[in-house]
Amino acid sequence: MSLITRSMLNKFFSLVIGGGASPVLAQPPSFQGLGDLTGMSLYSSANRISADGQVVIGTSAAELGNEAFRWTDATGMVSLRVLPGGTHISDALGVCPDGSVVVGASDSEFGIVGFRWMEATGMVQLAGLGPGSLASGVSGDGSVVVGYYYAGSNQVAFRWTETDGVSGLGDLPEPPFGSVATGISDDGLVIVGAGTVASGTQAFRWTQADGMVGLGYLPGGGAECNAQFASADGSVIVGSSDTTDSFSQAFRWTQAEGMVALGHTPAGDFVNAAFGVSGDGSVIVGFALGELGPAAVIWDAASGLRNLHDVLVNDYGLGDVLAGWTLETANGVSADGSSIVGDGINPSGGVEGWLARLGTPGVTIVSANPPADNPWVDGMQPFRDPLRPSFGPTLTLGIGGIQTPPLGGIIYAPISVTFSAAPDPPPSIDNVTVSCTPSSYVCPSVTNVTGSGAGPFEISLSNPIPPGECTTLTFAGTSPGAKLQYEYLPGDVNLNGVTSTQDLLGLIQALNNGQANEQPARYNINRDGATNTQDLIGLLKILNGSLVVQSFNGVTVADCP
Repeated sequence: MSLITRSMLNKFFSLVIGGGASPVLAQPPSFQGLGDLTGMSLYSSANRISADGQVVIGTSAAELGNEAFRWTDATGMVSLRVLPGGTHISDALGVCPDGSVVVGASDSEFGIVGFRWMEATGMVQLAGLGPGSLASGVSGDGSVVVGYYYAGSNQVAFRWTETDGVSGLGDLPEPPFGSVATGISDDGLVIVGAGTVASGTQAFRWTQADGMVGLGYLPGGGAECNAQFASADGSVIVGSSDTTDSFSQAFRWTQAEGMVALGHTPAGDFVNAAFGVSGDGSVIVGFALGELGPAAVIWDAASGLRNLHDVLVNDYGLGDVLAGWTLETANGVSADGSSIVGDGINPSGGVEGWLARLGTPGVTIVSANPPADNPWVDGMQPFRDPLRPSFGPTLTLGIGGIQTPPLGGIIYAPISVTFSAAPDPPPSIDNVTVSCTPSSYVCPSVTNVTGSGAGPFEISLSNPIPPGECTTLTFAGTSPGAKLQYEYLPGDVNLNGVTSTQDLLGLIQALNNGQANEQPARYNINRDGATNTQDLIGLLKILNGSLVVQSFNGVTVADCP
């Protein structure tokens, strides 16, 4: 049978929720080559990463041959050696979620056989397996191992436990006989792999209740289909299948949707395959082969199949550290989808395993007032500046302040903010920081905070957001870059919800009777701290579109400087 393996291959207040399009991270993204056991970067391959993202396993050039390794940040790359009687050839192919159990194949006095490694025991041959066997996957607690062995000239997928020993899983109903197991769910109850059929190979899903069940092919296929890995609960299976043009394509299988192709990279490719999947099945990694050669790829439902090198450079800013690297295949991904391992060509031209960390998501701001898109809905959005008529004689002035200014009955709306999770520590008077640039006016301070958990929290300020300022609020206990920015923008002098030529007349009248100097929030169009004829010019620019149009008109305002 032919099995594709991993080794082959806006408004007057403009609100900005900080971080832009890039993820807000508690742990910054990183990339590193893992080196090899010789210390000379001659050869290494990172095959898998533990679900917690802390342990990488694979094979590496060593002093006398290629040996299985286990890598952590603390220990670096450590050889697992070989079985007794072996000639320094071993490969680590599977790892349990916390990295404490590793399985694979090693040379021994009997030939190549499957092994299980633990710190306490070292590398131990799996009892009941003979020459030509291989262990490729292990359950969450390390007690169930899967792989294949040979019965005569036929490969047989197996399930192994210390109590029951080796149990063959059989084959798909259609001859000829042959099967291999490549992955297993955390609870050990779902096993995936490929079996032989008359036309070639077909991916399967095995359970104790249903036995080995074929998953079919992508549309147009029928000769070669292999499952490589499964999500934590076994509900999502990934691999590759031939298609109408006979080339292999990566697939994602679920009971509800069946087998679905992952598509192609934006640059195009001839062949692609999936080798690893996150715990919930939402992130898939593998390789694609195009005109420029093999490339590691990553898939998610929102972005589709993408070149991983491009993602790391463009989305995560890792261009400098990736200079000179060619990432050829991504072999495994952590349960949360944030850590990926694979193989590539390093800047020296050698084949080297690598580890990319996309960063750990931290506590972010998910909503605040006014909303990020800032639509104007009369009666539902009170966070408008300058003054607008409200119910009865009461007026609402902007955001933040709690005091009553000289101009009649006025109330202020507190800042309301909700987070993706509970910040630690929670927002308080002491750890919410307010900064203003430039500092022409008095920058407000936090006077009161109410709320709990992820929010919403209501935050009152000592005075409103200053005119002409970019006011930024940052919160302890949140990710770097999680911030609120309010930019005070002018325009609707008449307070009727639109900016028009009627506002010019209102501004001229205010300049003539001195009212403009009393209410800079309303009449200081240029936000320079002085109301004068320059504000008339500024308002004209708003009206003709050469100055930032108020978001009443649907125009997004730029981020604060």
